[in-house]
Amino acid sequence: MLNRAERLALLIFTVLMLAFTYKVLVSPNRTFDSYFYSYLISDNAAAFKATSGVPVDFVTMPDRDYVVQEPFYTVKLLFVALARLVAPYVGVVQAPTTVSAIAYFLCGGMVWFWLRALGVATTWRTLVASLVMYTPFITDAAVMGTPDLLCTLWLVTATWLLTCTSYRYFPGALLILSVATRTDCLLLGGLLLMLTWWQKQASTVFTILVGLAMLGTYWAISLMGFPHDQLMDLVLQNTGRSSYGDALIQNLLMPDVALLIPFMLLALMAVKLRYQVGLMVVCAVSVVLRYLLLPNLESRYLVPQAVIVSVIAAAAIFGQSQTKGSDAVKFC
Repeated sequence: MLNRAERLALLIFTVLMLAFTYKVLVSPNRTFDSYFYSYLISDNAAAFKATSGVPVDFVTMPDRDYVVQEPFYTVKLLFVALARLVAPYVGVVQAPTTVSAIAYFLCGGMVWFWLRALGVATTWRTLVASLVMYTPFITDAAVMGTPDLLCTLWLVTATWLLTCTSYRYFPGALLILSVATRTDCLLLGGLLLMLTWWQKQASTVFTILVGLAMLGTYWAISLMGFPHDQLMDLVLQNTGRSSYGDALIQNLLMPDVALLIPFMLLALMAVKLRYQVGLMVVCAVSVVLRYLLLPNLESRYLVPQAVIVSVIAAAAIFGQSQTKGSDAVKFC
């Protein structure tokens, strides 16, 4: 139960998150991806082109171009389904941003309660959660109307519940939902699942069942999308690279990499304090594996790792229940 000071702090934080979420809703950064999700939830290309607010470039785009690019977006199955649900109330153009904004708001609450479970004092908890959720790294992803914040909500909540509570099957279901939202969540989710098993926080049966469900979800949804070689060609084309080797080296010099530096430093602080080192390793390995599979370090794809690292680093610095030495591998 929350005490009186915590209830007041939570109320203040909720008001702040509502203000942040309102900013996301009224100041969307509608990219090509956002408009394409709007197209997917429309009846057809003609209906989408006739929708108020659709840019001229999308109106003049040949219908064939829509069909050619559909596989890249249809695999974000759960995000598209939720956007379709809210579209009758907010319109097809606003629907992707609305889903992203709701996920952003809920994710803020998860961060606050996770910090509480990690023993961070009420004042620091509220301040840290507010700073984390208002950092441009995260708000920029939220305003784009893409699945990134929904993935973050599933993965952050699952991480909190798996590492700090006795709940297992509910966070396991969230890991499966993350794969249904964006298939590359299999990397972080799968590594998190393996870590909880390695730390004896989850049984072998649970790990196998959830792991197989995640792999099955990935396989089934992937059939709707591009094969990996075609997806690689698309990434190379979009990043202006001539080959995989060129992209692997040159994309490390892109401006988005600089946005990752503060989170790298936060991870190093947690490692230095020997606090939940395993979770920091999982985040790092998931980023490296994703980059090796698709050499593109666009920051919005790494929001789940950024939030997890921020929470753990804050708990290492401000928490009241840090573990040291050989106990550093243990969770809450």
